[in-house]
Amino acid sequence: MPNFSITGIVADSLTGEPLEYATFILHREQDSTQVTGIASKENGHFRLDSLRPGRYFARVSFLGYDLKTLADLKLNREKPRLDLGRILLAPSGLTADEVVVEGERLSVEYHVEKKVINVAKQNIAPTGSAADILAQAPSVTVDIEGNVKLRGSSNFTVMIDGRPSVLDANDALQQIPSGTIDRIEIITNPSSRYSAEGTTGIINVIPLKRGANGVSGQINARSSIDERRGADFTLSQPVGKSALTIGGNVGIGRDPGESESLTRTTFEDVTTTVTSNGSSVGVRDNYSLRAELDVPVNDRNSFVFGGRFGEHAFGRVSNQLTTESVNGSADVLRSISRNNTERAFQHMHGFANWKHRFDDKDHELTLDLSFGGRDGDEEVLTEQIAESGSMMSGILSREDGPGRRLEFKTDYVRPLGGKRKFEAGLSSQFNRFNSDNSNSELDTTSGSYVEQTQFSNGTKFRRFMPAGYSMISGDLKWFEYQLGLRGEYLDRTVEETQTTQAISLSRFDLYPSVHTATHLGGTKELSLSYTRRVEHSRPWFLEPFITWENRFNVRQGNPGILPEFIDSYELGYQTNIFKQFASVEGFYRVKHNNVEMLRSVYSENVTLTRPENVGRQFSLGTELRSDIIVRKGWSIGLSGNLYDMRVNGETDGRSFDEHTFTYDGKLNSITALSKNTRLQVDANYNGPSVTSQGETEPFFSANLAVRQDFMKKALSVSLQARDIFATAKRESTIDTPLLYSYDYSKNDSPIVTLSLSYTFNNFKKKQDSRSDGNGDDF
Repeated sequence: MPNFSITGIVADSLTGEPLEYATFILHREQDSTQVTGIASKENGHFRLDSLRPGRYFARVSFLGYDLKTLADLKLNREKPRLDLGRILLAPSGLTADEVVVEGERLSVEYHVEKKVINVAKQNIAPTGSAADILAQAPSVTVDIEGNVKLRGSSNFTVMIDGRPSVLDANDALQQIPSGTIDRIEIITNPSSRYSAEGTTGIINVIPLKRGANGVSGQINARSSIDERRGADFTLSQPVGKSALTIGGNVGIGRDPGESESLTRTTFEDVTTTVTSNGSSVGVRDNYSLRAELDVPVNDRNSFVFGGRFGEHAFGRVSNQLTTESVNGSADVLRSISRNNTERAFQHMHGFANWKHRFDDKDHELTLDLSFGGRDGDEEVLTEQIAESGSMMSGILSREDGPGRRLEFKTDYVRPLGGKRKFEAGLSSQFNRFNSDNSNSELDTTSGSYVEQTQFSNGTKFRRFMPAGYSMISGDLKWFEYQLGLRGEYLDRTVEETQTTQAISLSRFDLYPSVHTATHLGGTKELSLSYTRRVEHSRPWFLEPFITWENRFNVRQGNPGILPEFIDSYELGYQTNIFKQFASVEGFYRVKHNNVEMLRSVYSENVTLTRPENVGRQFSLGTELRSDIIVRKGWSIGLSGNLYDMRVNGETDGRSFDEHTFTYDGKLNSITALSKNTRLQVDANYNGPSVTSQGETEPFFSANLAVRQDFMKKALSVSLQARDIFATAKRESTIDTPLLYSYDYSKNDSPIVTLSLSYTFNNFKKKQDSRSDGNGDDF
């Protein structure tokens, strides 16, 4: 029996550019029932196989474009293969949410190597950050402070438009406004094309691109009942054949809340118990500007230049009632602990990209240069005040220093005939970071702070990392494969400035990757992948000296710490069940040289935090996802994780084997109450987790938002309430023979935010194949 199939290419009717992620939905002509569907690839191509003979019609849609219906599609024995050629979609004045009414575009799209979050479909109110968007994404969890974990780990890489961020992963995600984002790609098993850094994968944030002819853009503003306000914009202007895009944002954030803790330490047979409870206010302010110029020189060559700069400041101010007792004595010392933490960083990033296309299709060479840096300082002031109001003690810690990053890479792609392809590339990365730490104590007699030189020090961090990779891929009609191998050389030096003692590490490691996909007909697809990745230590993890954080806590780096390595296996299956999309993924991960921040007793009533290699971590689980179209205008996204986590090894001379079975679940429902009104309900359950020393408790949260569109959807007004049941929290316990610690914190909630969004001159997004770091694997 012949293989009945439909193929085609979806493209922009004005520019002729292929549209990646366009949706092709096939319906039976007799009763209009949906048969199957597929999203187009990077080159706009799609292919539906294993169809039945018959008469069909299709609907083709994409964000910012008019819906197109293709009628009278026939498959029979005389014509088993139907090539629709180029399907041209016309840009429209409609916003992304009109596609929601059609119910044909998924909020999360699954590709062989990545998941793509369509931000406009995932979140109707542009009130938060990239971290808030990811709170509803599969494979991701977000705590009450906005800290993101990918598959249960914070060791991932953040890229912005395919280039590594100069900021720490969570700092970057928390300062990117959701209104400036086109889509977010989650890559849990990256191929050898990508840098091997980040044991759990890559999160790639893709900003909005240029729109129609003339000046076009989008402006968002937001404000909440508490002191949370912000605004952002994206503007585009064609300059001849070139395209200029500029954007920016400014925001202030205050997160009031409450916390309590209990710490019990035993040092030289003296057991001290410290309790504290009180209020705190988290601070998060930022601004940034970005610009990008896309210059198509000719049919074969194009240049892209761009950059961004900004500043972000964050910290926390707290006032805690503290009690201290020794060996269970009834005599209790009561005081007020006042803590003020301030961190501020200025950051910049620039890039230049050149792409050359050869005569034969998909044969190209790309050169990319990126550079960036940040300068900043951190100040932590902790003061203890007696009940009488007199100052008992005070510690002032400061840390500052610049960091720089330079990266050059080149990628080469050559078709080998048929659907086979060869890829290779070289890269070099240079990192430099200086840190100066000082510690001062309060002289209660003079009332001034005196530097403690024995606890003041600094480091110079240098890292050079050249790398190369090669890959080969192909398509055997129903089976796709890609094999890759990456080699990276690490040359790292950490120098202590006071002693000029330097500790170096040089090593070469190989990182293989294997990706396969088997097409089982229609939307059924089975994928299997393996990758090996690494997490190199952050600079402050390597500082060999003691740094006082406050009266009760010190920290110390570990220059002998080894890199973490992970072997990651994934098996995925996607299909349609009762005309609804469903995905099942199984994963197994083994992390070697597992690094944890361990707490121990440093001295009487003082704990030490230090990174250590503590054996291995195992994760075995499954991830489920379904996008359900309940009716026209009402879509529900459901996802969940079930996995077994185990950590075993040795620390502080004792063996451990900690184990937990955990789970989390998410619901995202968007309903069109009318043509111009949307209602969104989110719910999240974050399950428990374990470490080598303790555990973290689960929590639940729910959000509600409503959006009203005006002026033919050019103006939108949204009202959002986060954590409407005030159930989000952070609760953890550490329990060792000499240390017990319990910590609990939560922010005031619900948080109600009003936002405005204005789109003018038919602003729409431009697809950019550079966004994923050289396109799809297949």
